[in-house]
Amino acid sequence: MTQTNEQTTHFGFQQVALEEKQKKVAEVFHSVANKYDLMNDLMSAGIHRLWKRYTIEMSGVRSGHKVLD
Repeated sequence: MTQTNEQTTHFGFQQVALEEKQKKVAEVFHSVANKYDLMNDLMSAGIHRLWKRYTIEMSGVRSGHKVLD
């Protein structure tokens, strides 16, 4: 058995090197980013839009403000 000093972490059900996880997370993000709103619509049956509207109204955010979604 070979020992390494490489640190590992979980990625789903896999054990991967820390450096590899960063790359894998970026790949997942980039693969879903352009369909993010569609996925939210499907998974929440559109309710996420109501939550977002309600949150914006309650927060006091106004036109011209910058908000992180």
